[in-house]
Order: sequence, then structure tokens, then C-alpha cells
Amino acid sequence: MENQKKLCEDNVAKTEKSWNYVEYYIGDKDDDGRRNGKGENHWSDERIEIKYPLTQLQSLEWYHGRHHRDTMHGFGEYRWRYLGPEGTHFTYEGYFYCNRMHGYGTMSYPDGKTFTGLFHSNIRWGPGIESQACLKQDVGVWRGTQLIRLTWRPKTPSITPDFCTTPAGRACVDPHRIVLSTRNKTIGKTNSALDMLKQYGSNPLSATEKWMKLYPKNCTDLSSLLCNTEVFERDYYKGKIILLEEINMPKIVKETPSEDDTEVDSGLKYYYAWNNNKTLVHMMKHSFTHDEQRNHFEINLANVLSGSRGHFKQPGKHELDCRTLLMASYLGHIQNVLQLINEQGVHPDVADSQGNTAVMYATCGDRQDIIHFLVEAGANVDDYNDACCTPLGIAMLRLACVYNNISPGDMLQALLPSSTVPIQSKQILILKKYWK
Repeated sequence: MENQKKLCEDNVAKTEKSWNYVEYYIGDKDDDGRRNGKGENHWSDERIEIKYPLTQLQSLEWYHGRHHRDTMHGFGEYRWRYLGPEGTHFTYEGYFYCNRMHGYGTMSYPDGKTFTGLFHSNIRWGPGIESQACLKQDVGVWRGTQLIRLTWRPKTPSITPDFCTTPAGRACVDPHRIVLSTRNKTIGKTNSALDMLKQYGSNPLSATEKWMKLYPKNCTDLSSLLCNTEVFERDYYKGKIILLEEINMPKIVKETPSEDDTEVDSGLKYYYAWNNNKTLVHMMKHSFTHDEQRNHFEINLANVLSGSRGHFKQPGKHELDCRTLLMASYLGHIQNVLQLINEQGVHPDVADSQGNTAVMYATCGDRQDIIHFLVEAGANVDDYNDACCTPLGIAMLRLACVYNNISPGDMLQALLPSSTVPIQSKQILILKKYWK
């Protein structure tokens, strides 16, 4: 009985500490009364509203931009205050997809830090630049709050065989690279619900009148089968989505999209993937689909992916930690590697601007203990660098050179055929086995 009384008292205490939000909206609505089109939405603490009038300055959260079916959908600005000093806010200005940060945008933090880049379902996902109040920048490809690929490599000869520096080397690498082709997806010409009703015997006229009843009007859960996701896609992408799809072998391949390649209506275009890793392939597809959004933000995709680090400001702490992890993995400083991953939040799969990961650096330095730790920490031993080599492939190449008394400086020349040897020679076929 005493336990029951104590439980009731706890519930009463919790109830007394709770409070309600005050929400109001100013803007366009659709025929069903849902927020739709341009408008602004405010969420405020009821206790603040008793003391102050309903104003933007007193709102805990505030959004101004495009809406669709009661969701933040399209370009807008979202601001919120959370346990911070009075007047300090987190701000996101960019693209939303059904209440999620999705596409290119800029996130601003109370400490003066900003991030401009690509988002996917509320997390950083792709190329981006994090700028700090101390005039430093962390630049590269992001996965959440961690860099996974830097716009940097050591100013020394490459630690791995850099096959892409010569035409013969590129001829060996290119057949192994993933190739992507453009495809236009038009939204609105087909109706999946209507097609399903007709498929299961419904009268075509009746199906045309009743297909909308299959979907709840207020469902915004995109993972639900009851959600009409096509209406969100149609509004966000204006009826047409430009996609990249993996194919086997193209007739023409372009290295990276240029400014003239954003329009693909003239026909199919082909591109090499940034890298063969699945994560980077997905990021490239996501970036390509939202490439037109980059016009709203000052971000040069070519510079971030493959340009000189000198195009940007001095590196910040996180980028310096990532660089240190790569070099410590090569030199065998295991205590530094442990600290950077366990305490400083460096991703174990971080790579340089050529796709060489920490495991590859450790492999080239013959650091077995560091390789073991990196794998235990979650590093992927099947990651590729830009020359389509995995850590195991690099180790086998090094082993083959040791057996044949080939020095590291002569490795590239020994592995590649001379310019007089046809590309499809037997030597190249043997080399492909090492890489595969």
C-alpha cells in the first residue's frame, strides 16, 4: 500500500512539473485546412506567453518557409532554443522533406559554428564545410558529425600505389570503377493506388473516384504503406526527379558533373562514382538528385571532393584529429589512435582525398596491432580507395613486390605495363586479380 501511495505521489509531482506548448500558424492552407504553401509556424512555452505577447522573439521554436500537408516541406528557415542563454538559437536554413532536414542547407549553432552542406533525414550526409568562429574550417565528406573523407592528403609521395597518375594506370583502374547513368523519374503520370485497385478487379470508374480513400489525409509517416508518398515527392521535386543508377558498361563516361550537365533532358549521361564504397555511392546519388539546390549556397563541390585544400581556411580541430589518425596509423602510434577514436570522436574509416583509409595507412606501415584495433572499432576492411584497391589488395601488392625484390619507390613502375603493351594483355589480367 505504501508503494502504491508513493507511486501516486510521484505521478502527481510529474504532472505538476509539466506544461503545455502554445502553437499558432500564419500562412496558406489547402482545402482541408492543412498548412500548405508559404507560412510561418510558432511553438512557445505557455508560461512565457502569460508574461509576454505572442511574438517571434519569445518562441521556443519558429519556422518560416514552405509547407505541405502540415509538414515543413521545401525551402525554409527553422530556429529553436534549447537550454541555452537567452537569445541564443540553433538555426537551420535550407531544404526540408516532410519535417526532415533533407538536401542542401546551413546549420548555425549558438557558439558561432556553422555547417553548410548536404543533409539526409536530419543528419549530415555528403560534402560539407563546418566553419568556426575562430576562422577555421573542417572540410570534406561528412557522415553525421564525423568526417569520413578529407580534402587533404600528406604532401609526400602516396603511401599506396597511385595508379591514377598515368594513362596506363587509369586504363587499369577504370574497368573496375562503378559507373552511374542518369534517369528521369516523372511523378504524376502513374498512380500506384489506382493501378492496384484496377489490378484486383475494381471497376475503373469507381477506382478513379475512390482511390484517395486508401490514404489517410494526415499521414506523414513516409515508412508507412498507408502514406501517399507520391504527393510529397511531386511537391518537393516539382514533378520530376533526376536519379543516378548503377549500370554495367557505358559507351561514354564523364569524370564529374560540370555546370552544363545538370540538365539531362538531352539524353543519358554517364559518370564514374566518386568511390566504389557503398556509402559514397549513395552520397553521390543523393548529391546529384539535389544538385540544383547548391545554387542557394556557397559550396564548390569539385573543390570539396578533389580540389586543393588551399581553397579553404585553416583546418579546425576535428579535421586535424582526422589527419593525425591517418599518420598515427601509418607510424604506429597506437596510443594516439586509441585516444582519437575513443575520446575525440574520429571515425575509424576516415580517408584522405584519394580514399586511403586509416586501415590502409596501417597496412602500408605494417602495423598489425593498429589494424586489429581499427577493425574492432568498426573500420570496414572491404573499403576501396580511388584506385579500387582494398586494404587486402594493397597488402598483396606489397607482398608480391617483396617476393620480387621491388622497392616501394619502384612499385608503381613495376606493376604497370609499359605504354607499348596493349591494355588487354596478360599482365593486366593478372593485375586485375590482385585488385579484385
